[in-house]
Amino acid sequence: MVEAPESIKLLLPASMIQEIESISMKERSIDDAVSAKWDQKTKPIGSLGELEDLVSWMARCKGSDSLDKKLFHLTVFAGSHGIAKDGVSAYPSEVNAQMFANFIAGGAAINAICSTYGIHFQAVDCGIESPTQNFAEAAAMNHEEFVRAFKRGWEAVPSNSSLYAIGEMGIGNTTSATALCAALLQEDPESLVGRGTGINANQMQHKAKRIKQALELHHKYLNDPWERIRRLGGREIVSMCAAVLRASASSIPIVLDGLIATVAASIAFEIQPSSLAFCKSGHCSKEPAHLKLLKYYSLKPLLDFKMHLGEGSGAAMAMGVIQGALSCYQNMATFESAGVSQ
Repeated sequence: MVEAPESIKLLLPASMIQEIESISMKERSIDDAVSAKWDQKTKPIGSLGELEDLVSWMARCKGSDSLDKKLFHLTVFAGSHGIAKDGVSAYPSEVNAQMFANFIAGGAAINAICSTYGIHFQAVDCGIESPTQNFAEAAAMNHEEFVRAFKRGWEAVPSNSSLYAIGEMGIGNTTSATALCAALLQEDPESLVGRGTGINANQMQHKAKRIKQALELHHKYLNDPWERIRRLGGREIVSMCAAVLRASASSIPIVLDGLIATVAASIAFEIQPSSLAFCKSGHCSKEPAHLKLLKYYSLKPLLDFKMHLGEGSGAAMAMGVIQGALSCYQNMATFESAGVSQ
């Protein structure tokens, strides 16, 4: 585990640090019990393939196969980025507040998907009206701002969740996420920059240039994941990182959305490597940096629908698949109860 710098650690509750330190995956013995139950279902052994593995993973995270598909939760964290004023996005920052209102009104794609699968949805304002500093010119957040964002994400995780997912919204956050990815992988930003909300080739070059400038400005601090996310991240990214750590500490399996959610999780993985085992990648986005991160952490996306909306939409669709797997596990007849020869 990578400890927080004293400047941050002193502002975080000691109980929170202790919970992060205690994160660990349960014993794999639960796998045998789940496999034995699968093998009694009216199907050839192993015939549901990776759907069977998904249930084993959930049970291993929870330490029990008592899993409730009615307790799936997804949180969208929304923030605002100072770098957005630099022309790195196809949309203005005003969209942040407008889209957040759309989430609350239930009119976004993520609302429709969550409603379809019975996923409990919440949207968290991580400072929509208070943009971070332009990280190409200064640290995105001071220590107090960082801690407030971290606590907000920590407190957003429902304690009774059987499966939890994170998503985001924030104009300019693919720039922030790509900068964090470039720092982690030590790759040229030009190889990682994508079109985000739909920028053109010139805007992509400008986006890569500003990321390079940011990496040069903060290079002395980028080996520390806490400082890296404080300097290059956004409040919603910090909140998602905290949510991953809190869910892991609470033995809750996690589904990640696209680039920004995976970048946030990558910081959690560095802070506490044990948190990686609690995460699955919901889908594969079109952002080049996301592809690199998935490979780096050996995360196999459950879906590849060429989605690049954000909002947790890819994670929510993947939760629908997991819901189907859990329904089979819980509701299929056994050979004995159905009177079928094994």
